[in-house]
Amino acid sequence: MDTTAMDETTTMSETTTMAGDDATTTGTTTETEVSTETTTTTEDTSSTMDATAETSSMAILDAARTKSEISTFMELVQAANISKAFEQGGEFTIFAPSNEAFKQLPAGQLEYLKKPENRNELIQILQAHIISGKVMTSQLQANQRIQVGQDDYIEVASAGTAPNAFTIGGANIVDSDIEANNGVIHVVDRVLVTADAVTDKE
Repeated sequence: MDTTAMDETTTMSETTTMAGDDATTTGTTTETEVSTETTTTTEDTSSTMDATAETSSMAILDAARTKSEISTFMELVQAANISKAFEQGGEFTIFAPSNEAFKQLPAGQLEYLKKPENRNELIQILQAHIISGKVMTSQLQANQRIQVGQDDYIEVASAGTAPNAFTIGGANIVDSDIEANNGVIHVVDRVLVTADAVTDKE
């Protein structure tokens, strides 16, 4: 999806298959409001530009594989067998938890999710981290809700006064706007928590 032609505020809705490479396809609608307004800063972005240049010609999963700090997330993508969902055309945004983020999970939960018999649960978790369309941090807004399922969403909040500093589902973005030829990756410091999950715990 080309977001450069969007109005100042628009609704993004796409159907993405996340049922796995060998499963009957099911649709998951993702919807969020994004703003194309950009912010100019004097921050030195040379290192970010170099990283973008290295991955911008790659497919999004290939770009993700170059980032050792999200290798655990990529192992889970492989375990869930959903790689072909990214080959169906269109663009994607991945909020990829760092390896350290997965270490914060309760003992045994990561290994539990890797087991073949728990694949459906794993796919549900991964769906909270993958949305249709390419969403850069400059398009995020505080108090947004990004739909990640028919009845579920993750919340966007401001993370201070710095430009384009946000939390996603309670996680900080620690490495942003890693561009690929079919989307963008943001590294986050926690496994994302959906709004429904928060409500269930209350």
